[in-house]
Amino acid sequence: MIKKSLFLGLAGFCIFLTAPLRTFGETVVFEQITGENRVIYENTRAKTPEGFRITVTSPGEFNECELNPDLSVVSWIIKRPAAGVEVAFDRIGDRIYAKGRVNDKAFEETYKVGDEPWYQFHELCLDTFATSAAMITRFWTIDRRDMRIVKFKAEKIGREPVEAAGEVWDAIRVKISLTGLARLLRWQSTAWLRENDGRYLKLEAPGISSSDEDSVVRLIEESE
Repeated sequence: MIKKSLFLGLAGFCIFLTAPLRTFGETVVFEQITGENRVIYENTRAKTPEGFRITVTSPGEFNECELNPDLSVVSWIIKRPAAGVEVAFDRIGDRIYAKGRVNDKAFEETYKVGDEPWYQFHELCLDTFATSAAMITRFWTIDRRDMRIVKFKAEKIGREPVEAAGEVWDAIRVKISLTGLARLLRWQSTAWLRENDGRYLKLEAPGISSSDEDSVVRLIEESE
């Protein structure tokens, strides 16, 4: 079964600063396999005067993020008309402010995030961590299903070759896990990021519950 959609960034959550980014306007195409389902999805990232802009679309859903130069999120808009979802999120200082509609009901929330970064789409936001000297980073992501905020930890655990987009690349292996009380779920995924530029190459993510199937996501195409 093949369809176009979005990968919900690390089991539904839809994932730093040394090497220069090579991204000035690019498209990356990923393949996600979950059980017998195969999903092809496309993301774009473009340079702006303030940093970057990510636009991600799929049938029934539109997302747009404005990013700082380090790829952390400044603002995010999500629209899912059939589900009555349209919410705008803006980070100001140590808080993220959300306002809009969810399930056709008014939605307003404030999330306190301290000084840690907010990465909404992991597959487009971890480049600079991979190319930095840092071994561990912690960051926030808002779950697109229920607008709940979750904190993740990413930790470099080694280097190894990995196949993606028809080639074998030298990659940094990164363990991504939940933090806080959510760590009691003992959920963790593994991502492989290209060593020279941090490109997200592959992800292996287990299902959060026993009824969820594991997912594998792999880069299949990239262009500038």
